[in-house]
Amino acid sequence: GDVEQFYDEIMRALWGYVADKLNLPVTDLNKDNVSEMLLSRGIDEEATQQFLQILGDCEFARFAPGDPGTNMDHMYNAASDIIGKIEDEIRKK
Repeated sequence: GDVEQFYDEIMRALWGYVADKLNLPVTDLNKDNVSEMLLSRGIDEEATQQFLQILGDCEFARFAPGDPGTNMDHMYNAASDIIGKIEDEIRKK
C-alpha cells in the first residue's frame, strides 16, 4: 500500500538485476553507463530503452498523483517483462 516504498523496491530490484548481470556494484551504475553496457553486451536498443524508461517511470511515479493501484500493477508487470526480455536475449548470446 505504500506507493513510494513500492517504486523504491522496483527500482532497487532493477538496479540490482542489472548490476548482477554486468558484474558491477550498484553504486557504480547510472543510466548512461548501463545503456552503453547493455548495448555492448548485445541487448537490443529497444529493450535497453524500455529498461531505462521503466526506471524513469518509477522515479516519476513515486511522487505523481494518479491511481496508485493501477500504476503499481502496470509497473510491476513492466519491470517483470523487461527482466524476462533481457534474460532471453542474454541466453541467446
